Amino acid sequence: MHKLTYNETRLLIAIIGLIVLGSFTYFASRQKLAGLQKDYIEERLDQEALNAFFTTTDNAKAIYVYDATKQKVLFEKNADTPLPLASVTKLATALIVKKEFLQDETITISDSALKIEGDNGLVLGEKWSRDALLGFMLVISSNDAAFAFKEAYESKTAPIGERNDFIAAMNSYAKDIGLEHTTFSNPAGLDRAGQAGAIGSARDMGKLIEHFLDTAPSLATETMYPQQTYKSLDGKSHTISNTNDLAVHIDSLLASKTGDTNLAGGNLAIAYRMPIYGNTIIIVVLGSTREGRFVDIEGYMEGVENYFKISKK
Repeated sequence: MHKLTYNETRLLIAIIGLIVLGSFTYFASRQKLAGLQKDYIEERLDQEALNAFFTTTDNAKAIYVYDATKQKVLFEKNADTPLPLASVTKLATALIVKKEFLQDETITISDSALKIEGDNGLVLGEKWSRDALLGFMLVISSNDAAFAFKEAYESKTAPIGERNDFIAAMNSYAKDIGLEHTTFSNPAGLDRAGQAGAIGSARDMGKLIEHFLDTAPSLATETMYPQQTYKSLDGKSHTISNTNDLAVHIDSLLASKTGDTNLAGGNLAIAYRMPIYGNTIIIVVLGSTREGRFVDIEGYMEGVENYFKISKK
């Protein structure tokens, strides 16, 4: 048997090393290529899914579409631009009332509250429980009720040297829950002397309705139905229609709030559960028109459906 010389041994080791290195490089390249192909496919599918929204026409200045289940933004347009909020403000009003009022507290409708723009059938001196008036306020978007809550809060006994300020409480709460572009000036979001009653971004309103759904689920349920009946403590019955026209069409609606003023145009924030996939989806439309906001929401709901069909390929 031939015994390898020193040089032959070195040459053999070098050849084996090159073979091993070549094999490693080959498999590493194949793995990298497979990873790149996977990334490309995922990127292509993501872009294809995103295109599902670009086919949607809308009237809105700002749009925010969010998958709360996956905590993923699906689509956005001018989502951080502060815009007039109108009555979407009342989601924050409701959260402050829920936090600061006991469930058995009585709210009395005052003359000054009734003088606020908008008449929804409340009566001077009428007494309400907290939760019944909250439901009434949210469903029919009652400005009178929002101001009645503000008055009741500010009439509560405050610590010596302090005063209860409902609007300050709203703005402090907004900051606490991470609303970065939102400022409230009154509890109803009403325009006053050419100034918006509240401004905020579509992304902030997405955060707000998600927080509302998480912390006040019983109140969110009140906003799901096309019609509700509430009774004051005086025994007066009020049957009212939801200002969200889509409440009659969206079976899987979880929460909603409308808003419209001259400055705001038409606003709408909704949360709903996808019938097939089960994800909770939030859509916010700001700066649309009174009727266009409903068309916009339906269009983006269809966009969400198409997005999921494509992304599940």
